[in-house]
Amino acid sequence: MSILEHNVKNAFIDIYLNEEGFLLKSHNRIISQIKEVHETITINGKEYIDMSSYNTPDILIPELP
Repeated sequence: MSILEHNVKNAFIDIYLNEEGFLLKSHNRIISQIKEVHETITINGKEYIDMSSYNTPDILIPELP
């Protein structure tokens, strides 16, 4: 049973966290949609949604954990 548990956990890790996994694809898709609607700026190597036209602070685009 422990071998099965180990294999299932590894399968989920592969599905969600590998270089072409679900999490990365979803993150990139969301970032792409944001960039279609809003301008982005880079400050100190981090990317932000430019909110200057709305007179509100820029919003940091999070990176994957």
